[in-house]
Amino acid sequence: MPLMIFVVLLFIWVAPSTNRISSFIDPNFESFPLLITVGLTGSLRGFWNGVVFVTIGMKARKRRGTHVTS
Repeated sequence: MPLMIFVVLLFIWVAPSTNRISSFIDPNFESFPLLITVGLTGSLRGFWNGVVFVTIGMKARKRRGTHVTS
């Protein structure tokens, strides 16, 4: 599961970060494939961030619940 979360976050955040850095270094930089990738992953970014947040939160909650003694 951690590997899947890492791959998803890497896929979702690498393209926009590369685009921002490249545009910062060279304001005239344009890469059509990079823009398409940013457009396709941009709408999924919030969804995958939510999936990762819920997954990690549920695991932490489950771990905390097993250690609580009544």
